[in-house]
Amino acid sequence: MTKLVYIVVQNLDGEEKYMNHYKWLKQVTFVSLLVLLAMTAGCSLWDSAEESKLIDPPPNDMMASLELNDDQLYSDEGTIENLPMSLYFKDQYGYVVPVTMNIPYVEGIAKQKLRYMVEDGPISEKLPYDFTPVIPSGTEILGLNIENQLAIVDFSEDFLNYEMNDERKLLEAVTWALTDFPTVDQVIINVNGETLKKMPAQGIPLHEPLSRKMGINIEKSEGVPLSQTSAVTLYFLNRTNDSQNYYVPVTRLIQNPDDIVEATLSELIKGPLQPSGLNSVMIPSVEIINTDQSEDLITLNLSDHILGMDQMVSEESLESIILSLTENTDATRFQFLINDESYNTPVTIPAHMNMFEM
Repeated sequence: MTKLVYIVVQNLDGEEKYMNHYKWLKQVTFVSLLVLLAMTAGCSLWDSAEESKLIDPPPNDMMASLELNDDQLYSDEGTIENLPMSLYFKDQYGYVVPVTMNIPYVEGIAKQKLRYMVEDGPISEKLPYDFTPVIPSGTEILGLNIENQLAIVDFSEDFLNYEMNDERKLLEAVTWALTDFPTVDQVIINVNGETLKKMPAQGIPLHEPLSRKMGINIEKSEGVPLSQTSAVTLYFLNRTNDSQNYYVPVTRLIQNPDDIVEATLSELIKGPLQPSGLNSVMIPSVEIINTDQSEDLITLNLSDHILGMDQMVSEESLESIILSLTENTDATRFQFLINDESYNTPVTIPAHMNMFEM
């Protein structure tokens, strides 16, 4: 039997206590995603009832082993003090990037998340100097209502005091920050209680609610008519000035693909469009032998050019592949083959993308 490599969600101690209160958060869950091997036909990851109950689809940006423990989240009284949240900032190259930081928990955590993304806000001075907020200084979140997967957020008038070139970045940051929550698919932006019909600087229309379909850090493949394109979101690497790697999501408009899985891999292999400041996660000689998606399981069969000198696939390559495919498909499990043979090396992928300490 072919050996399978699966990404599996495993509960850690304290989950039940935590999830009773916060199970609606995509990005704040006590989980561990482990790459496990089913070594023989008689060895199944789901043989026992105990293992079966540990299997669960991974939340959007929870891609592996969570490093936190109860002491980091709970006070002596048992109340939650801090939560890891993906906040969206602009990096030195102008890309909108999720940066995960622990922020104080308050009732109305979605509003708190946006507050921490405001220029001159609570963590502006603690951000790595490679990142800057895109929500203008002085902006207040006057209200936030979530109902039927729609978030209506009301900003103060300072929200409109942005630089012209940051107009789309501002909308992307707010939209992706709110749609990180499983209760939100779409976003409507109000200013002082009035719904905006368009943005004032470049006139981006807001007649329809915003969603992740708008993409993030948009780029277009050369030579493809816009009417014949589809969007794929890819994760490439960048590096801070103090040499810390971080992932950058890029939505690329490509020729309408026959297979979204193969198209995603092909674009990752092509690498970033130049000049971009981004780094590729795979060398161009990597070949896609075949791919298959069966319900929530994606099987990837790649050539051995993806292996490094140590005959292992780099963590960056695996993380980028999984992040990208999770964004573009509904897959929750991944099987890796190299030249038709199973890749037997266990891999632990960071639980929170781009985790930075304050």
